[in-house]
Amino acid sequence: MNELVLADRATEWRRLKALVLALRPAGITKATMMAWRVALDARGLGPISIKVRITAVRKLACSATIRPPG
Repeated sequence: MNELVLADRATEWRRLKALVLALRPAGITKATMMAWRVALDARGLGPISIKVRITAVRKLACSATIRPPG
């Protein structure tokens, strides 16, 4: 049976942001992302939910590495 789990979006966003900023782009490797994917799958998340989370991390990592000109 599937259980509905409500999460505080602000808390989840802070956790995700802290994860990306702690890893920094050099620490986000393919192996790290694959291990995270396996962990998400083990939690019972579906493929779309996993893809959404991985895409969010990629976008956040890209925006963290881009510095404004000047």
